[in-house]
Amino acid sequence: MFRSSFSDFASKYGRDSRFKGIEKMRERETMFDDYVREVRRKEREEKTAVRNKQKTEFVELLKEQDTIRKHSKWSEIKKTIDSDARYRQVDSSSLKEDWFKEYCKTLTSENSVIINDMHHFLFLSVSQPYQPVFLG
Repeated sequence: MFRSSFSDFASKYGRDSRFKGIEKMRERETMFDDYVREVRRKEREEKTAVRNKQKTEFVELLKEQDTIRKHSKWSEIKKTIDSDARYRQVDSSSLKEDWFKEYCKTLTSENSVIINDMHHFLFLSVSQPYQPVFLG
């Protein structure tokens, strides 16, 4: 994080020709403040981008797990994924748990999955003619 005050900056660069090239001290301070604001904004954006990337990768890790269901328990699931780099890159344990809970909310209940699978099977059975398989 960028930390500096205008007085520190002015004492360090007060003799620099570029600093002296701006006549009024007030204008120098305004330019300094604008610069600091921009640096902080970029730092926030970078931090947000990193966090979004971490979340995306963490959710991909969760999607790869066949055992996660709508009512899965975080304490059980984290034991199965804690060696993965996508798990370890997220420093906050509470954030990992929050993302896990968010992900679980997007899942349908186990019964719905079974019913949807049955509908899909029945649809395929009806829409595709029976083809006997001859062995031999």
